[in-house]
Amino acid sequence: MLRKVDAALAGLKHWCERQADREAPYMPLTAIASAAFCPIFTAIQERIYSTPKDSSWPFCFFLTGLFLHLAVGWGFEYQAKWKYNRVIGEAAIIGCIAFWTGFVLYVQ
Repeated sequence: MLRKVDAALAGLKHWCERQADREAPYMPLTAIASAAFCPIFTAIQERIYSTPKDSSWPFCFFLTGLFLHLAVGWGFEYQAKWKYNRVIGEAAIIGCIAFWTGFVLYVQ
């Protein structure tokens, strides 16, 4: 019984490693796209639902910052896996500068 469980876990680990290798080249693009569309979807949501509620923007700022910083890290880490990753990482750096400028202005 333990051998079957060990074999199943080894197979699952092997599948996860293969899947991560397949998805790694496109993770920076996914992160920067998520950072770009999070504020857009937050604005759309606020226009659709006009009922009184807590603001969604602080959480949106958190997610946008998180995705931008992930795009920077993954863009430079995986630059050998896809030719556009370095450009995405550099664009994410500019996005981080804009993000932190906007955040400071929002907080003041």
